[in-house]
Amino acid sequence: STRLTVNAAGEYRIALTIMNQSGASVTTESRFNVSQRLSSITAYSNTEGVIRTNSTIVLGGNSMTCRIIGLDQFGREMTLQPTFTVSARSASGRLGASVVSRSDFTNISFPQIDNYRITVTSGRMLTTFNVNVVSRLSRLEVIAPSDDIAVGTTVQLRARGIDQFGREITAGISPSWQVNYGTITSTGLYTAPETSKAIQVTVRSGSLTGTANLRVAGANASTTIQSEDIASLFTQFYADGSINRQEMISLLRLPGSDGVVDGMELGDLKYIVANNDTFTMPEYVRHLANDVVNGNPANQLFQGRPLGNLNVGSSSSQLNNLIDKWFLGADVPKLTNVNYAYRTASGNLFNRTPSYLDQKQGAVGDCYLISALGSIADVNPAAITEMFIDNGDGTFTVRFYGGKYGSYYTPDGKISDGFAAGTTGEADYVTVDRRLPVFSGSRMIYSNYGSDIRNSANVLWIALAEKAYAQWNETGKAGRNGTNTYAGIAGGWMGVVNAQITGINSSTYYFNTTPKQTLIDALNQGQAVTLGTKSGQMAYRLVQGHAYTVVGYNAANDTFTLHNPWGSSHPQAMNYQQLQLYCTAFVTTNLVLQSASRATVTPNTVRNNRLTEHFALSAQQSHNHMKTISITENRTDTSMPLLKPTMKESSMLSTRANTDSWDFDSEFDLLRQLGHEIQEARDEISMSLYGKEADSDLVAAIDLLFAEENFAQQII
Repeated sequence: STRLTVNAAGEYRIALTIMNQSGASVTTESRFNVSQRLSSITAYSNTEGVIRTNSTIVLGGNSMTCRIIGLDQFGREMTLQPTFTVSARSASGRLGASVVSRSDFTNISFPQIDNYRITVTSGRMLTTFNVNVVSRLSRLEVIAPSDDIAVGTTVQLRARGIDQFGREITAGISPSWQVNYGTITSTGLYTAPETSKAIQVTVRSGSLTGTANLRVAGANASTTIQSEDIASLFTQFYADGSINRQEMISLLRLPGSDGVVDGMELGDLKYIVANNDTFTMPEYVRHLANDVVNGNPANQLFQGRPLGNLNVGSSSSQLNNLIDKWFLGADVPKLTNVNYAYRTASGNLFNRTPSYLDQKQGAVGDCYLISALGSIADVNPAAITEMFIDNGDGTFTVRFYGGKYGSYYTPDGKISDGFAAGTTGEADYVTVDRRLPVFSGSRMIYSNYGSDIRNSANVLWIALAEKAYAQWNETGKAGRNGTNTYAGIAGGWMGVVNAQITGINSSTYYFNTTPKQTLIDALNQGQAVTLGTKSGQMAYRLVQGHAYTVVGYNAANDTFTLHNPWGSSHPQAMNYQQLQLYCTAFVTTNLVLQSASRATVTPNTVRNNRLTEHFALSAQQSHNHMKTISITENRTDTSMPLLKPTMKESSMLSTRANTDSWDFDSEFDLLRQLGHEIQEARDEISMSLYGKEADSDLVAAIDLLFAEENFAQQII
């Protein structure tokens, strides 16, 4: 009467031995296999961890993302996950939520405030939980007169709160008011100044702000403008007390109407741009106009040909090319392969709230950029939407922060990544149009990889940010090689790009010296978190030398969830010991502490050896973790890295960083250029094979050749 109990699926061997009183024995063996059987369904969310059956989650948003897994009879995750059906209905049954599943994750979008019941089924197995969607103040608006305001008059302004579904709400609003000219009371009663001005009103409640622009009637152009034509047009445009983008473009084009820019006209344009406080214009308009009028290192080339800064005697053609470059995004980045081309993209800047689920890195090695954008979108979507200005003419102006870059120890012992100690970033702007790179006629090759450029459902914000980053590189403010090329943005570190996107320094932590709780705390506090993997053999579906967005921690099984910026091939959930084994460092950005993060900090000068280690690690995040493009339309394996980072490269960078005479930027540029040349050679070989018999096997062999670590070491 023997009973055998097993605790996991797998193959088992039973040995039965019978022995008599004399010690003689006989043994027989039997083998049997215990298969996994779906016994329960479990859902996890980034914020709640395990979602218990029939529990209720209170949600102050309009969507949630969860991971749904099946557990076997032993409570373990099924090796082969079943297909799940997810439905979401309001308590009344009249409302349904939108459910979209991508890889291991399911996103549920709710149409309005209500109680919803979520049902997950697979065959006869099911689990349910409830989501109580409550109203949350998500936007502030200023209700103000649309007509001009006479000088010295008083008008009543009102703050209106909008929840996440666009409904007006009154609860939870404590408005405070601010204006740049005139006065305003705590109740919103505004008194205009005695002189004509363009007024910006700002209302704040908590961390939210709302703005409105008021116009004071009767503004006149400055008599300092000497050119009659410019003075006349300026008077017309400035009647409302400000100069907008389209008006500035018209003013800039006017001096070239006779074929040449004379000294008086150039002086007038410089005067208008320099007196932004007097002649009110949006910050981005002033920056772009300054690049046209006062020059920029990026002005040396336009569409690959010499251009130059604007000077007395410049031709109208040169002036118009400068305007097109900065205001219309006409100077697109050079592509990494002659077989790629630009086509105008269909789709929207945002189809919904920007999300890390929009990531789809392509054939350029900027995983550091894509993962950073996704991590920021995950915790603070407004930080992403505020980067972009939709100009309404098929162009978008994108904001970055530039400055002196560096890493240093803060007084509390953290490594601060981004801007150098004692410095902060300064906002800068570049404009892009809808033209994006494609291969095979209509398939997007970089961000949004593989998507049809004609698809009206395309979400373009990451692809446009990637293109803008390549264009901004030419200004010299990105701290890179100063070229308007996609190859120029291959390789980087998340901490630097976080600062360039948000203006806020990040903190870098090394896995081998940092306790697990530090990573857990960063996620629980809503910080943007990314990490980088080591070089060498990987496990858990990780890719070497690659950046990932960290999207959650599951306290129930003590594992972390990573998101691959490819948009596919996501790693398995891992515990901290497994991360320590295969990953170098993680980067956190606290967007809640924005003002504190921008404060000037005196660096701690000790432990320079650790900064040297960090310096080398930043360099090691090269362009090598890009995805290989599909040469045949039916090829689905796009996970092969083109070139793996090598330990020799990392060691060389670390050693040279210890010498005072080493020029890191120039030598790293040489290494980066070498990688670009290898990439271009591989692409040329691959594209030459397009359409030939057995091309898939041959291209795969080429991929393996360029992925060999020894091959890369010999080249270096």
